Amino acid sequence: MIDSKNFSKLYSFSRFRQADITFGWLGYELITKSALKYKEKLVILIDEYDKPILDNIETPEIAQEMREKLKNLYSVLKSTDAYINL
Repeated sequence: MIDSKNFSKLYSFSRFRQADITFGWLGYELITKSALKYKEKLVILIDEYDKPILDNIETPEIAQEMREKLKNLYSVLKSTDAYINL
């Protein structure tokens, strides 16, 4: 598994502090740099995309938080669609 610390070493982003690396930035960098490195579009599989929301459906605050996090994920995917094989 690649976490932000390993990713920054792997792709020479050592000038960034761990706290500066967000999921959105990490996702964008991982997708774009992988596609460019291997000269192939990525295939991304998302299983049970709604599970975090459904698991918390009786706790609206947490369900809303999960919804916002998923929106952030999908924003990253949408902004990198040129690098993803649909």
